[in-house]
Amino acid sequence: FQASLASQVSDGDVVTALPSLGSPRLFSNGSAFALVKGDGSVLTWGNKAMGGDSSDAPQIDMDKDVKQVCFTQGAFAALLEGGGVAFWGSEEYGGKGYAVQEQLTEGVDRIFSTSFAFAALKSDGSVVAWGHPEFG
Repeated sequence: FQASLASQVSDGDVVTALPSLGSPRLFSNGSAFALVKGDGSVLTWGNKAMGGDSSDAPQIDMDKDVKQVCFTQGAFAALLEGGGVAFWGSEEYGGKGYAVQEQLTEGVDRIFSTSFAFAALKSDGSVVAWGHPEFG
């Protein structure tokens, strides 16, 4: 999950994602890209501060497959197979989430996003939100 192409990809470079990816899924927030490979791992590139560098994502059992990805204008969040959530990017856009990190290690069923914030629906019916407080 920690693979980041941010330091390896420059303008004009071609990133070949096939054939070893299985069914890749590509996401963009306008400033960065996140590529979920078929094995569930993630490659990121683009503006490092806006989600192009996932190396600072919380370390929650990163061997789990990524089930879902959401994004704001400057961050990404990934729901992992085990019910935890990893997030990275700009703090203003929900990429840090330090205040709620402990609540997102397990029991999350789905994640949602606005332009500036994320919300996680947990299996017990509770909702955990993080990001810009005026937008989520």
